[in-house]
Amino acid sequence: MHILMISHMYPNNYNPNLGIFVKKQIEALLEFDIKVTVIAPIPLVFPFIKYLSSKWRNYSLISKEEFHDETRVIHTRFLAIPNGFLKQYWAYSNYFLFKKIILELNKKEKIDIVHVHGSAPDDYAGYLISQKLKIPYIQTLHGDALLNLSQKGRRFSRSKIAIEKADAVIAVSSKIESKVYDLTNRKKNIFKILNGYVPFTLDQTTINNTNEKVFNIFFAGNLIDQKGCHLLIEAFSKIHSKYKSLKLQIAGDGVEANNLKEISKKLGIESKVTFYGNIEHNRLLLLMSQCDIFIMPSWDEAFGIVYLEAMSFAKPVIGTLGEGIDDLIQDGENGLLVKPKSVNSIVEKLTLLIENKKLRATIANNGYQSAKRLTWEFNAEQVINIYNKVRN
Repeated sequence: MHILMISHMYPNNYNPNLGIFVKKQIEALLEFDIKVTVIAPIPLVFPFIKYLSSKWRNYSLISKEEFHDETRVIHTRFLAIPNGFLKQYWAYSNYFLFKKIILELNKKEKIDIVHVHGSAPDDYAGYLISQKLKIPYIQTLHGDALLNLSQKGRRFSRSKIAIEKADAVIAVSSKIESKVYDLTNRKKNIFKILNGYVPFTLDQTTINNTNEKVFNIFFAGNLIDQKGCHLLIEAFSKIHSKYKSLKLQIAGDGVEANNLKEISKKLGIESKVTFYGNIEHNRLLLLMSQCDIFIMPSWDEAFGIVYLEAMSFAKPVIGTLGEGIDDLIQDGENGLLVKPKSVNSIVEKLTLLIENKKLRATIANNGYQSAKRLTWEFNAEQVINIYNKVRN
């Protein structure tokens, strides 16, 4: 079986951690002898645009084609204008600019299914190419789809149509599944499949050999508003003086990075907070394995693989009530959940874990037991079942 996977969320030489969950799913599919070719569109960068910011300059440096193990990754270009202007037409631009490549690919190696991860500009373009090839179309919905479904206006209408026209929709959490029912006309062939993680082998002495004089709270995620890092920093500022050994580590990058550093400085905790930036995934996992508490108080969160990774290291995890991680965490049993956008709730839950070593150990162990079954191999088996259903 040959799958055409389309997703702008895919690692590249500029951002090696982008959409790493798509890459990990593909690696698991390969173990079941599923052939995958990836179209990972990136914005077309005109000479004058690349001087607007480092982000656009880096887009221009991404190679046209890469090979990740057995997987061919083609970085097609689509016409995108900064600030999302004319976004309702991005899918058409994406389709017309990759159509020829995909048709030629299909002549050489017949494609059986189009599988899109994410939303615009991939979703409706993926649907159009599936219609051209007369093959099934599947869409996996993540956090970006969650945001788009909640919006109104023409720029999001194509994304909604793609969901409604798909032969099958995969939701990575109950929250997304319910949003599809509530906000679209789609009522069947919606399958909930939780994301997986790759067990990361570390020397146990490395994991346990943490500096007992330091108590590390660790955050990992894109530094954007809805990840709630600014709330965590404010909460940390309220408790750090009570616990002299307390440190806050932040891994990730994004539009809020400079603002978050400025907030830390204004709150007088600059020396207590370490910003690692956009680090390589294995190093991120190493830091995670050495922390005392993992927290990401985000909202509009589809699932959050980082929670799963932290749980796999037997770390006590704090997520947000009512978000995708609700499918895995039961508050007080295998993790803790804070109220959305509440600094006081973050303070309360952090204090509870910091002061209760026995509770930390119990939650960490229960979290590990919950996480260990959710591998990418288990995820791939469920996805392949859906492939077989839509082909039949």
